[in-house]
Amino acid sequence: MLVRYNDTYQTMMLQLARAMHAESRRYEAYEFSEKKMLAMLKNPNVFCMLSVINGEGIGFIMGMVQSIWFSEKKYGFDLALYILPNRRGGISAAKLVKEFEKFCRQQGCTEVTLSSSAEISTDITRRLYVGLGYQDCGFIVRREI
Repeated sequence: MLVRYNDTYQTMMLQLARAMHAESRRYEAYEFSEKKMLAMLKNPNVFCMLSVINGEGIGFIMGMVQSIWFSEKKYGFDLALYILPNRRGGISAAKLVKEFEKFCRQQGCTEVTLSSSAEISTDITRRLYVGLGYQDCGFIVRREI
């Protein structure tokens, strides 16, 4: 079952976000902030949906809508897509992406961009996105400073 985030799911969402943070090799050096997370979830431009099976949160998608920096046109972009390791391989991730797309259409977006920068199952995530009709668009690089 997919549920749109509200305060009822706060504990579940924080548990899933902490699990993603703990699994990510990239973000292990960044302190997890509940305060920041909860503030983001109150932003009306932020979308968050959870996948729940038998009362257990197994994954979530969090994304945002904003105008393109040089245009009034809006686009949606993901902040995180995460499925617990023992629940991967099903259809939850695809369903969460489709719900985010629906939200973006309702907000008047002209496109959705998805990425994978947490260094968790990057190849599998790319295959999911391509399978859902997404195309490569640029790249991301990083350097610690």
